[in-house]
Amino acid sequence: DGRKATYYGPAREWDGFAYVANVLGELLPDIPGVAKEGTQVLDIGCGTGSFVHHARMAGINARGVDISEAAISFAHERVRPFLAVADVCRPDIQARLPKAQVVTAWDFWEHVWSDDVEALAKAVYAILASGGYLFSIICTRSIPEQDWVLSRGVRFTKENSWLLCSGHVTIHRWGMWVERFCRVGFKPAYEMMSRFQVALAEEPSMSADKIPSWSPRHLVVMQKPA
Repeated sequence: DGRKATYYGPAREWDGFAYVANVLGELLPDIPGVAKEGTQVLDIGCGTGSFVHHARMAGINARGVDISEAAISFAHERVRPFLAVADVCRPDIQARLPKAQVVTAWDFWEHVWSDDVEALAKAVYAILASGGYLFSIICTRSIPEQDWVLSRGVRFTKENSWLLCSGHVTIHRWGMWVERFCRVGFKPAYEMMSRFQVALAEEPSMSADKIPSWSPRHLVVMQKPA
């Protein structure tokens, strides 16, 4: 209902974003035609703006959007000017947004209804500059039998009630997410994925045993063809 008391995350504030922003900043100069300071990075589902804040501290021209007014209202005043309540699926919003060289979506896609994933992926494709990248961390499952897709209006049962605590409604194996993004025109950016994960692996505070949702099979990096 939009009240602050009903908004719980998924990541209202996380210091780990400081390291993630630094890693991303190291990769940006290798994107053709992009300089770190001039890069337009758009964080969708930005929540309270934790990543945007740390990215800007790292010298990245980052902004964030979220459909939740409650989420944006939680943002610290230092980052709020760089956040906006917006639905990127709306053509008028897409027309007003500057083309981004990079779109980030951290712990985001699993919270999107499966029926809406394609439209949202197309929206991201539209707001990305040619040759741009989509960086996502997505909660995935290791085997197809564990795929879990809920629909609007579903009745929760004893077996699926664990999903209530996380808000996860679309759970796929890693390869299925890659396939879904490819359907709207993206192509996998395997080299960028590898470099991103190697950099994270070198940071002890980002180890998979401490932060399971950031393990290698949760990272998906896609590119919009030039």
